Amino acid sequence: MSLSQLRPVLECRMPTLASKAAFILHGDERSAMPGAAGHRPGGLRQLQQSVPPRTMRDVRAAVTKEMKSVTRKVARLEREYYGDKKTVHNEVEKYAYSVKVLMKSLWILDLNKASAIDEMIKQAANPDRYKQDPKHPAALKEVWAKIQTFLPDRVSVLVESCQGMFNNLVRYCVSFYDAEKDGYLETPAHYTEQIAVWKEKAELSIQSARNLYKKFRTSGITASMLSSPVKAFCSRSDIHKLLFLVMFADACTHIRSALSVMTQWLSTDENYAAYVKNDLTELEKLKEEKMKVLREMKQKCHTLTYTQSKLEQDHAKLTHELHAMKEKEQSLRIDEVSLVNALNDMELEMEFKERRRENIKKRPAVSEHGEASVETYETLTSELKSLKERLPMVLRSLAQVRLKLGQVDNKLGQLEKAERDLIATKRELKQAEEDRDLKEQEFVETEEAAQLARKILLCKTANDATEKLYYSVPFGTKTVKTKGETAKGPMARICKLISTKIERDWVQLYLNLPFYPQRGEETIEHDVMELTELGSRASVSWTARQALERWKRYHTRANVEDLRRTLRKIKRSDIIKVIDEGFKSPAKVVDPFELQEEAPPPVRPELVPFYRLIERYDQIRASKAKS
Repeated sequence: MSLSQLRPVLECRMPTLASKAAFILHGDERSAMPGAAGHRPGGLRQLQQSVPPRTMRDVRAAVTKEMKSVTRKVARLEREYYGDKKTVHNEVEKYAYSVKVLMKSLWILDLNKASAIDEMIKQAANPDRYKQDPKHPAALKEVWAKIQTFLPDRVSVLVESCQGMFNNLVRYCVSFYDAEKDGYLETPAHYTEQIAVWKEKAELSIQSARNLYKKFRTSGITASMLSSPVKAFCSRSDIHKLLFLVMFADACTHIRSALSVMTQWLSTDENYAAYVKNDLTELEKLKEEKMKVLREMKQKCHTLTYTQSKLEQDHAKLTHELHAMKEKEQSLRIDEVSLVNALNDMELEMEFKERRRENIKKRPAVSEHGEASVETYETLTSELKSLKERLPMVLRSLAQVRLKLGQVDNKLGQLEKAERDLIATKRELKQAEEDRDLKEQEFVETEEAAQLARKILLCKTANDATEKLYYSVPFGTKTVKTKGETAKGPMARICKLISTKIERDWVQLYLNLPFYPQRGEETIEHDVMELTELGSRASVSWTARQALERWKRYHTRANVEDLRRTLRKIKRSDIIKVIDEGFKSPAKVVDPFELQEEAPPPVRPELVPFYRLIERYDQIRASKAKS
């Protein structure tokens, strides 16, 4: 029973795949479908269909199959051209001598152009011009007929197959790496450079195999147009004037060269994802190591910053104390000098009176002239006693003065030590910040390289990679907006803008922002200290953003006007100007007597053309109804 007799039965059934028009085909159409008996697509046929291949494995299998097929066809074609177990050497040995004899007899110097061969055959057929052995013209006719039989038609089929494989490799075997936009990554960069070299070599071989016979038919050929092996063979065989004998060999050499390049390309592309995956694993390990080092460097910088701040406070405190003790120090210096002089005077006077008393003790109280001495032993003893009683008081006063001066000197020593420590800490902090910036740059480069490797690996191993490459759809990550992001209003956007522009003035902004319910000054200062500590390992814009988020969380009446007022208070009108320029919407004047059109409902972008067609249809119906 034929299919046409079954159609009524099928149409009475429920709508299934069997009732669709695409599944109701005639016998010839069914036999021509892919997968039907005798029509299974293979090689490039599978890639040249109107649907993209499913995976890269299918692409590689199809191209590999086609390469093997072309390699077998080239070998079969060479056997047909040269004969079984013969090569271009046998071809040249067979025909070169006869052609050279003809050239010498007919005074023809060059046969590197098709018109020259036709002219030579024409002259050799003229008995007035050529009267020697007829086997030489017969050999020339034989080889020329064989060349015209195989070139270009028999070879063009293989060249087009190579071109098809080349086009598929260019389309599917890509590195997903842009040297101008992406950062340097060794494996993708090296593979991209290799692809460029392979493209150039394969394209040159294919074009040479395609165009050599065309040039021979038109302008002629030279030895420089041949491939390197064929050119070397021509030099050894001395057939620079008979290059048409090696045109077939040159075409086969170029085809094999293109196949070799494409085989290497396909093999490298098969292992490319594994190499990128290994690079990604190494980069992740290196990223963890650099993150650990960077964390230590940031901790060191944080510690040195705290130490520097502490030393600056101690230095300022010592400077203030010494400035307050400056006048007192001068008076203490004067007192010290006066007390030292008084002590010296007392010691000299005591020594003098001791000597006088000793002299009086040895000599009589009445002199030789009968006069009584004014100073008596008892007087000197009482004066010495008085001086010795005063001496400890002077010594104590001098000790107290020197103790106070010692405290001043100790303060001066502490100040000098604080200055030395502060200079050393600043120098160490500067070096630590330079090292931190260097390590941070290395970490960022490693992180970007890891992200790039991850992106390349995802693109290379994606299930829809071949489909996107087939339809030239750009690769990219889909950004899905969360519920919180879609709910963001102008307040969130203005806070984000302020955090990127405010820089280190976020502290003054946070200290001057209003809070409702009211927050104490100590609590606000504690917030600043906490935010500063959190932001020591992040950027300033991130810290400012966290401060604004905390303000919005604790200020139940947060609005844009509070931000404007506070920015104006801390003299950051530049940010207010940027906010006004970026978020000011022009006022729309609404005519109360004008009929306002209802806003169209939101539609997906791909449905907009159909929506416009429906609107046009409604307008046409409305105009017909009026008429």
